[in-house]
Amino acid sequence: MWNKLQDSPPFYLQFSQTNGYEISITDYITLYTVNILENEFITILKESNPKLEITDKELMDNGVNMLSNLENIKDLRINTADGHLKLYICKFFVYPFRLNLTLHEAPKEIFFQKVTQHLLRTIIELRTIEQKLRESLKKKDEEIDKYNMKGYKIEKYRRTTVFNEEEHLKMHEVFQKNGVVPQDIPISLLEKKGENKESILHMKQETNGIHDVQVKQEATTSEATVEANTIQNIPKIDIKEDIKSELQNNISPLKKRKKELNL
Repeated sequence: MWNKLQDSPPFYLQFSQTNGYEISITDYITLYTVNILENEFITILKESNPKLEITDKELMDNGVNMLSNLENIKDLRINTADGHLKLYICKFFVYPFRLNLTLHEAPKEIFFQKVTQHLLRTIIELRTIEQKLRESLKKKDEEIDKYNMKGYKIEKYRRTTVFNEEEHLKMHEVFQKNGVVPQDIPISLLEKKGENKESILHMKQETNGIHDVQVKQEATTSEATVEANTIQNIPKIDIKEDIKSELQNNISPLKKRKKELNL
């Protein structure tokens, strides 16, 4: 769940303990995130509160409470530069408690997974709810018409205005005007998971050179085999000696005759 950090400029924070301690902040343009272990979180909290002498458990409880509940924050500062976001929060727990934290800009795949994908799911749910409500209103009007046709009259204070679906859709044209949001969002897009660029880069570094050498060696071996097979398959042509002598005999008289004609 995204909670508002501040209004101007707008920033929202998401805190999760599913996989370590993951803190994410976004302005819906860029996503900054950091994922730390419990001992790292304790170290950060101690460095943020050097004069505070409390137990590690109390440090953790205050830190989790601060990131989970942004109410009653006394001081908040956010600075972004060079792909980093520096966060400073101060909240009172009988005593002032602070957090200094640096987050790093996330790749676009992670931004899609944490921000865009959730917005798409929300759009689908809101669209479904809106359609069901319109259907309920039309069904309500039909039931009232049938009720009146039987001779019954609904008391004035219970009457409602007939729902005009066409007029309603004209007043709320966001879905129709916003061409970026398709009517049917593909399920594959909602289930897509972002890839970690660091792991991909690590895999490339591990395979760099080794895979290329193997491919080149296999190609060289294959080329040599093909060449050998080609040579073996070429039929041998044996020129017999008598054919050679016959050709020579046929050529020599022509040469002599040619000389005689020139004289």
